[in-house]
Amino acid sequence: MSEDASTVTPAGEATSTSITATTATTATNADENLDFTHLPNNGLTTDDAKKRQPSRSEQRAYGKANNKRANEPERDGNKRVKRELAPGEVAEEKKPKRKVACMIGYCGTGYHGIQFNHPHDTIESALFDAFVKAGAISKDNSDDPKKSSLQRAARTDKGVHAACNLISLKLIIEDPQIVQKINAHLPDQIRLWGIVRTINSFNPRTLCDSRVYEYLIPSYAFLPPAPESAAYKMMMSKEGATIGQDGEAFWKTANHNIAEALAAFEKDVATTTTTTTTTTTMIEEVEAKRSRAGKMEDYRQKLAYRISADRLERIRATFKAYEGNKNYHNYTLGKGFRDPSAKRFIKTFTVSDPKIINDTEWLSLKVHGQSFMLHQIRKMVTMAVLLARYNVPVERIAETFGPVKVNIPKAPSLGLLLERPIFDAYNRKLETGISADAAKPALNFDKYETEIEDFKMKHIYDKIYAEEEKEQTLDRFLQFIDTWDGLDMQWVIDGLSEGSAAATAPARKEVLDEEDKEALQGHGNNAEMEG
Repeated sequence: MSEDASTVTPAGEATSTSITATTATTATNADENLDFTHLPNNGLTTDDAKKRQPSRSEQRAYGKANNKRANEPERDGNKRVKRELAPGEVAEEKKPKRKVACMIGYCGTGYHGIQFNHPHDTIESALFDAFVKAGAISKDNSDDPKKSSLQRAARTDKGVHAACNLISLKLIIEDPQIVQKINAHLPDQIRLWGIVRTINSFNPRTLCDSRVYEYLIPSYAFLPPAPESAAYKMMMSKEGATIGQDGEAFWKTANHNIAEALAAFEKDVATTTTTTTTTTTMIEEVEAKRSRAGKMEDYRQKLAYRISADRLERIRATFKAYEGNKNYHNYTLGKGFRDPSAKRFIKTFTVSDPKIINDTEWLSLKVHGQSFMLHQIRKMVTMAVLLARYNVPVERIAETFGPVKVNIPKAPSLGLLLERPIFDAYNRKLETGISADAAKPALNFDKYETEIEDFKMKHIYDKIYAEEEKEQTLDRFLQFIDTWDGLDMQWVIDGLSEGSAAATAPARKEVLDEEDKEALQGHGNNAEMEG
């Protein structure tokens, strides 16, 4: 039955004096079996209630209920028909389920985010499979996570890691060894730290006060662009532009060393060539090798970079500009300036002292906020990197919170991890005894600190360091954005004030890459998505 049920006329009413002949003739054969006597009679006698025409809202409610019953599995009375047992299968003993919080950690490499996203491998699909194998979820409920009321504190994106995250669902936890059994069915890069009983109404997303994320980044990311790049030429076209003394010193030394490396390559080619005959293929191969030699030396020079105290302080000031309640419509997908959900509160955004790992200098960026949108943190990192590379005043950050729509690339997901969700308000409610469930334990990751730190170092930090060294993910990203010119990046240098080129340019359509499309597939609202 359609939701618009205004033409429905109950059966048996055609001869009633309270209903006109015109109304009676609109009744269809499909309506002959409808019975509205179960609807509220609003003070009428039973006979009067049977005669009255039901209201439109009552007809809609009945139609929806009828459709729902038609689409549900067959029932035996008021109970669902049990799942049919396979030949030789013995029926499971019915065990009680409890509402719990599962504290987890994972390396997101190789997974398409945390949330179920069929047919892709996700963190939740791996966890759910382990729950079933360990007996924490019955076979009757193994076909649908919704039966277990699965929810999460933070929905991390593809490739994003978590030292601590939290999911909530109903589990069978009678076995005192259930945590160990679940971990036995999980890959090493996904760990269950512990299981804690919660109040029955617990919702980890809405009861989570805030989240702390960390982004690991090599310090060379904040260097000015290479002198031969389009980005360098664009920034130097502005009167008074400079890349700073440390930038000039770095590229002077780096270019000298790159030239020496290429000279050594040419000498090696000359001494190893045994024939005077050259072909087009041979020339192309030599040029390809020469190009690779130059790029490798360029990368080695960047790895040897050590950030100056002055540049580090300017970077810290840039990230601090994100703190407070701001409009981040330019830092996610599908949000307009007037969309209330684009406003987010950032408590702190800090930059650590440099740390040398495998001869590369790294910085740890930590952001503590109430909640984040899809790609928000990665775009915040990129924006700060652009300001440092282009030597632009920190005030440019504030301009991005205004109505002008601009394109901010998203930094690679490799360095991003959720450090932990925080449930202070929920824990205080339990401590003060206001809740009837005050006997439930607090949600705190501190008791697993040693295990978590070991896991972070082995399965997250070390993999980030090794992956970056092998794939040069961040360096390739920086070289990619250094090729942009025109309005794509000119606005970073010129600003977004009224009358600027970016402010007066026609609105540009948002372009989604494959990662964006996959992240948004089936979810629609990115307000729940993080990273």
